[in-house]
Amino acid sequence: MVAAAAAHADEDHDRDAHDVQHCNMQVVNVSTPAQYFHVLRRQVHRRFRKPLVVFAPKSLLKHRHAVSTLDDFCATRRFQPVLGDAHTRDAADRVRRIVLCTGKLYYDLAKARRDAGADRRVALVRIEQLSPYPAAAVRAVLERYAHVRDVRWVQEEPQNQGAYQHVALRYAHPHNAPLAYVGSPPLSPSATGIGTVHREQHADTIARGVRVPDDAGDA
Repeated sequence: MVAAAAAHADEDHDRDAHDVQHCNMQVVNVSTPAQYFHVLRRQVHRRFRKPLVVFAPKSLLKHRHAVSTLDDFCATRRFQPVLGDAHTRDAADRVRRIVLCTGKLYYDLAKARRDAGADRRVALVRIEQLSPYPAAAVRAVLERYAHVRDVRWVQEEPQNQGAYQHVALRYAHPHNAPLAYVGSPPLSPSATGIGTVHREQHADTIARGVRVPDDAGDA
């Protein structure tokens, strides 16, 4: 009974349910065990059927920070298409940059932010659902940092791959702040094929993403 009631509550409060019914498929890139659980539970309990594509790399199974509490799995919780930044929730006025990302890249960005001592100045926002794009949820998170005009999308894939093009076409800032891209330039292959070069490029992308604005001389 509790599970059924919670499932109906999920559906009643799910803002993108209407959008899902008008798209070909759902695409999610979840970053926590609880998010994985809740998106599957939502899929089972919905009254309509649409394909669900889940990007969940195996590396997160062993990641020390990709964890959820037991409370995160309870029946009163739901899948969140966007995960805001808990580190900056109580200090939004100190944030100077918003970084949008998706999936496992968040953990690399979070580590680099800690190492740079920028926990309170850079907000990391995870877009967990890519399709349909959760425009209302993204806008609600951006509203928390109304004074911030430095918004960046960070990805490890080349610019013509990954989710950047999809997100950039749908991005809308409540105060018209542009979305800057941080990542590799457009490439025909998905990777360089050389491990050392890939690691160098990845480290550079992460650094440019979280470098605090006062110290950043690049776009």
